[in-house]
Amino acid sequence: MLKSILIVTISVLHLGSVEDTFQEHLDYEVIERGVISAEVAGAWDTPGMAERDYVLMQPESKAPVYIRFVKNEYVEDYEPMTSHGWNATE
Repeated sequence: MLKSILIVTISVLHLGSVEDTFQEHLDYEVIERGVISAEVAGAWDTPGMAERDYVLMQPESKAPVYIRFVKNEYVEDYEPMTSHGWNATE
């Protein structure tokens, strides 16, 4: 049974803007930044995500919860509930 979610991954168009917004308005801080490896992209079954920049953020409180933002392109024909993953984080 699922008890807790520790990391949520969200794809975004503008990594820097999202990072700035979460720091300024929600008191999150960057704890890691890098590039998605082929191994991680493979584990996600999304090989196209390999080599994409990401930033991992955590609340300033140091609570053991994280948001990983991954830079992605605009998806022209995106429709909710028709792709991998969730469509909202609350």
